Amino acid sequence: MKDEDWFSHKICQKCYDRAVTRKSKTFTALPGLVHTTHMVRAHTDIGRCEVCNTGPAVWIDPDTKQKICQVCYAREQETAEGLS
Repeated sequence: MKDEDWFSHKICQKCYDRAVTRKSKTFTALPGLVHTTHMVRAHTDIGRCEVCNTGPAVWIDPDTKQKICQVCYAREQETAEGLS
């Protein structure tokens, strides 16, 4: 890795989780495309978030098969509450 000018750093899980959260918050879904009302929590590995592609998807809409991470789910919930 040093030949290719890559730097390898080790960080703790808490710092990694904060970095993932910060990165996920930079993405925004278009209004009306992500509906969290019918989403259910997944109990198996279903892949990455379809909005930010950063965190693991933990919420899925059974009808549309749309998968999002916890950070995007919380953001969309806040947006939905702000509109009501």
